[in-house]
Amino acid sequence: MKTVITKRTISTWFGLALCLLSGVTILSYWSLMSQPWMGNGFNPMWLVAIANSCSLVVLGWLYDRLGLGFTPSPYLEDIPCPSTQPEHDHKSLAEPLDSALQPGHQQSTQSQSMEETLKSSEQRFRVALQNSPTFVFSQDSELRYTWIYNPNRETQVQKVIGQSDAEIMAPEDAKRLTAIKQRVLTTGVGTREEVFVTVNGEIRYYDLTVEPLLKSTGDIVGITCAGTDITGIRIREQQLRAIFEQSLDAITITDNQGIYLEANPAACKLFGLPLSELLGRRIVDFMEPGFDFKSAWRSFRKQRQLTGTIRLLRLDGTVRNVDYSAKADFLPGRHLSILRDITEREQVEIALRESQQQVELALLEERNFISAILETVNALIAVLDAQGRFVRFNRACEQMTDYSLEEVKGKYIWDLFLIPEEVEPVQSMIQELQLGQFPNESEHYWVARDGSRHLISWFNTVILDTDGSIKHIISIGIDITDRKRAEDMRRALEREQALSELRLRFFSMASHEFRTPLSTILLTAQILESSAQGWSQEKRTRNLQRIVSAAKEMRQMLDDILTINRAETGRIEFAPIPIELNDFCQQMLQEMRAYATPLHTLAFFNQSEAKWAFMDKKILRYILSNLLSNAIKYSPKGGEINFKILQNQEFILFQIYDQGIGIPLSDQPHLFEAFHRGANVESIPGSGLGLTVVKKCVELHDGRIMFTSEVGAGTTFTVMIPIQIANES
Repeated sequence: MKTVITKRTISTWFGLALCLLSGVTILSYWSLMSQPWMGNGFNPMWLVAIANSCSLVVLGWLYDRLGLGFTPSPYLEDIPCPSTQPEHDHKSLAEPLDSALQPGHQQSTQSQSMEETLKSSEQRFRVALQNSPTFVFSQDSELRYTWIYNPNRETQVQKVIGQSDAEIMAPEDAKRLTAIKQRVLTTGVGTREEVFVTVNGEIRYYDLTVEPLLKSTGDIVGITCAGTDITGIRIREQQLRAIFEQSLDAITITDNQGIYLEANPAACKLFGLPLSELLGRRIVDFMEPGFDFKSAWRSFRKQRQLTGTIRLLRLDGTVRNVDYSAKADFLPGRHLSILRDITEREQVEIALRESQQQVELALLEERNFISAILETVNALIAVLDAQGRFVRFNRACEQMTDYSLEEVKGKYIWDLFLIPEEVEPVQSMIQELQLGQFPNESEHYWVARDGSRHLISWFNTVILDTDGSIKHIISIGIDITDRKRAEDMRRALEREQALSELRLRFFSMASHEFRTPLSTILLTAQILESSAQGWSQEKRTRNLQRIVSAAKEMRQMLDDILTINRAETGRIEFAPIPIELNDFCQQMLQEMRAYATPLHTLAFFNQSEAKWAFMDKKILRYILSNLLSNAIKYSPKGGEINFKILQNQEFILFQIYDQGIGIPLSDQPHLFEAFHRGANVESIPGSGLGLTVVKKCVELHDGRIMFTSEVGAGTTFTVMIPIQIANES
């Protein structure tokens, strides 16, 4: 069954299509004119406008050529059409028209012309798309993608066809885009907005244009969208905005009348106004009275760029000095200015100039003051260069040496004043200064013109150059020739006095200490001579022992004196051998028990890890026997006597403790002096030489001896001998 399509019906539908297409075309051009393009490159709205224009031209041409207007056509009286139309797969408009216009040569010619026009329009459209960074797509009424052209992602197009935004985007992005597109579907009014979506974890910004797709009946069947990636532009805008906002310099934008349109926070601070009060004001509002703004503005607009310095009068009456750089018409009708407040800088510069003048004046005064000191002071002051040549020479040097500054300037110090044996030490001293070892001190002789020698004590330091190198060596000297002679005489006198005192003490000691054993020997010998015949052998032996003991006591005193003398002259023998410490000390303690009384308790403690040590056995025996015998002798009431061996990381320690009479504080500083005895020894015999000899013997081992004592409580002596000495083979 067939239905007849009349010419009137076709004319009506063609007219309606022309009206709708004309409206869409006008809307597209209106959108282009009313909304400025914010993207980079080609505006996608031009594609929509061009496509609509081409379609309008082709449809109008067909309308005229088919005679659907005021000229009737014999070919369109009745066109048979099936009551039901089968589905077709994207056929062009030329195919149904060609089948309807088969009769006649005119119909064929019109169909061919229409196809050529459509192909040309399609080709222009494709070329425009290929040369644009914009991607274009269509969605149906359910907002599912039906067609996509993306010049950057052709391989992903097929994956998106048939899907909605919710299926391919993050929920938040899909929700925002769907709301925009749904509004166009609902209202039929296109829109252009800036949107952002998340792509691979990165936020991208797009300029999106959405237009409705209309059927010939005017019904909305979907949307066509064009989007351009403006992420780069947006990032640059943000960067420029950040620079604008964070700049320390004031930045302003004015119009052709010099009215402020934009300003950054630094500008608000400079002008002393909030942004809301600054915008709308004129440049001339901040100029001083009498400033010819019109002339200056004309000159600026003519030269297009100016730099300089101006005085800015703020509304609160304060004045700021400003460096400026201005660019005219950096955008049409917009002028850029960058201003920097130099008020504080100028104040600082003025203060620096005044300070510099004061410093220069102070330096001049200081220089004059130093020159006066150099010329009047009695000390010798010499200024040398880094190599040791004279640069400056004060009057005291001239007077002592009889050389003038002109004679010594530029000459080495060792070429004029030093004796031969002191040249090398002075050169070494200068090398130390050159190596940064300053200040230093030295003593050497200077030889004057007349040949006299002067011993000079020098304090040497340097003046550094700006690069850190030595510029000058400053030497300040004092002639100590007379003082040295006086010191030598004083030392000789002190030695003589000490020797005389030692001699007196020795004679006093000898007269006292030798008298007792000599008297014992003499008296016992006389008794033996006169009465020995009636004595028993035991009594005779006891008196002979008394003579021997007295003789040994005298010999010990003489040995002590000789030991001190050998130690002082460095002639004492020191021969360390391996010693088994525990056995040696046990034996020493056992020998000392013979001198102890029943009131004494002798104990030995070995808390050292060292079993063997290298020490001089004879000297160590003397040290320990002397300290142990003193502990027994000066503990007349008895008590404990402890002998310990200790050890730390550096020393082996021999410690002897007693509960004897102790040592008074006044005697402790002199304890190791020869012939000195404590004030509380009373009738206890002794020569005052034992501890002096002990100290000398300890020093031979590079050791130390210390003691602590309290009168009436006892004394502890500690001998410390280095382990490294004891362990050497």
